[in-house]
Amino acid sequence: MKNDYVTRARQFVKEIAPMLDNRRDFYSVADAVRKYEIKHTHRRVTFCHGAVRCAIITSDYVIKWDYDTESAKEYGGCVAESRLWKKLKDSEYADLFAPITCIRESGHYWYVMPRINGETPEHRISYYVNNAANEFLGSNHICDLHCQNWRLVRGKPVIFDYACSW
Repeated sequence: MKNDYVTRARQFVKEIAPMLDNRRDFYSVADAVRKYEIKHTHRRVTFCHGAVRCAIITSDYVIKWDYDTESAKEYGGCVAESRLWKKLKDSEYADLFAPITCIRESGHYWYVMPRINGETPEHRISYYVNNAANEFLGSNHICDLHCQNWRLVRGKPVIFDYACSW
């Protein structure tokens, strides 16, 4: 029986965390991910980063963490995203967002989401949602909704980067 993605992510973090050696900046993390891939040729992982956070992407989950905690306070980071998910997960609009789960492993907090595979949208998100959902996004001040932060899954938008909100 296959474990759920959060359980597999926790196991992956246990494996890769020693290779990160408390390196939280994106240059050293990219190096550690390359070394991991060389050592574990059966795994395909991708590393990427934005202005505040790093992410390691696997076939079915993503592990995120803030590398710039000061900027995360201003622009939104994993904690903001996690708080917003807790607020939204029981709402009628929860399906618009990828769930996020915080885990503590190797002395650090890591944030796990399912990998969202879908089509890159051709239009703004407002094109794909009804007026009520569009007002909901605006009233919750969910910003930074460019096409790199959400995908269309079976014709419906799923937002996987919603840290930038106020």
